[in-house]
This record gives sequence, C-alpha cells and structure tokens, in this order.
Amino acid sequence: MATNANPGTGGNDRSSIEYGQNDMNQNQSSTSAGESSNTHSNVNLYQRIFVIKADEPNRNICEMSPFLIEKAIKATVGTVKNVRKLRSGLLLVEVESEAQARRIMNVKQLHDMKVTVSPHRSLNSCTGVITSKELSKLKEEEIQAELEEIGVSKVKIITTRQGDDWINTSTMILTFKGTNLPSYIYAGYMRIKVRAYIPPPRRCFKCQKYGHFQNTCKQKETCAKCGKDKHEGGCSGPKKCVNCEGDHAAYDKECPRLKKEKAISKIQVEQKKP
Repeated sequence: MATNANPGTGGNDRSSIEYGQNDMNQNQSSTSAGESSNTHSNVNLYQRIFVIKADEPNRNICEMSPFLIEKAIKATVGTVKNVRKLRSGLLLVEVESEAQARRIMNVKQLHDMKVTVSPHRSLNSCTGVITSKELSKLKEEEIQAELEEIGVSKVKIITTRQGDDWINTSTMILTFKGTNLPSYIYAGYMRIKVRAYIPPPRRCFKCQKYGHFQNTCKQKETCAKCGKDKHEGGCSGPKKCVNCEGDHAAYDKECPRLKKEKAISKIQVEQKKP
C-alpha cells in the first residue's frame, strides 16, 4: 500500500517532495539493443562508512594518540579514504574498497584497546526520486522486489489528497544501498532517470519552529495558524506565522522562511552533508 510522504503538515495536502531538477519532462525510454534490463550506472552496494567505539569501560577511543589510531587502522585495514572524530567521541571511518569493508568489520582491537566496529546506520545509503506512470500502478513491495538486485532497499510511492481519498502519483522515492546515487535505473524494459531526493525541512508540529521534531521539543505548544498558544477547537483568529511573522500560517508554502529552509536542504543534499 502506498503511503503519504509527509502527513500531518497542518493543512498542506500536497506532498512536500522537492526535486533536484525542476523539469518533469519525459524521462523513460525503451531498453537499447545490447543493454541488460536491470543495470544502472555508478553504484557501490557495499557499506563504506563505519563507526568505531571503545569496547572497554571508562575508555574513549579518541583519547588514544591520533598517530597510533592511524597506524593501527593502516595495519589492520589498509590506507582508508577518511577518518574523523565525531562529537560523540566515536571514530567515523570511510573505506576505499569492498575488501577494506570486509577487513574493518573483523577488527576487534586497535593498538591496546578493544573496539567494536559497526556500519553507520544512515550514511551507507542514498535516496533518489523517479517518475513512472507504469510503476505507480504496482504495489511498493512488488517494485522493491524487482529492483532489489540493483540495490533498491525501499520504495515509497508519493500520494496526494483528492477529497477524502489519497491517490497515488507517478512519483516515488527509492532508497539505494551504497553512497553513490545512480543517474538512471532499468525497470524491465524502461530506462528511468533518477533525481536527487530533497527531504522536506524539519518543522516541529508542537512549537512550529524549524530544525527539530516534536518528540524532542521543549518549547510551548503553539497554534500553526495564528501563532499564539495552542487552544482547543478550530482557530478563528487572524493568521500569523511564528517563523517570519507574516500574515499566513506556519505551514504556508509561500512562507519566506520555508523557502529558505528548502534551499538549505537542497544544498545539504548536493554537498552530501548529514
């Protein structure tokens, strides 16, 4: 069953999906002679980014000399692409090859410290958007099963509201294993262009401010329409945005602050910043 990509936006019934490109021109073509039907370009299916933490009480891996850390990683894994310290005190390591990915998962000790290595939970995948009327007629599970061999781990069909019903659109979000987003995929005989997925800005539905969600919000509950303290029943007061103080609701798609947050999200995706 298809699911709504951004429910509960406080009155905005349309999906909040943004695209890496504005054109919605035809992006499908028949498979050319000699091309296989389930291949796409430039994708690495192995996990490349790992987290290393100390596996000993009262020890922090980042307290170890950076020279010792570099030498220990080079001796056990090889020369990796990147190593950096996280604010949590853990190490983030990006490997260069599938062979290094296998070796780093077997690491149990760096120098004199026992460690635990695990793949990063979110940085080993990427998300793209495709448009296909043909695929939108199928179930998400069926599409994912057919595309699994090319690294698609999740499919979400975007829906839009028509009256009281949610209707499938021809747009869907694909989650790929690996960190390189393909420029296209093949779905059967169709060659389909893949665009970067720009996630909607994080807006708290409690205080209506940007940058966090309501489950972590410590601010007072605010009405999304009038910008005042949350009140019972429908809001009949004049509209006022708590983010830009304009005469519109906080969820209005023409809000200058919302447009700014969307632009920031696009830059983060283009520069691959978490």
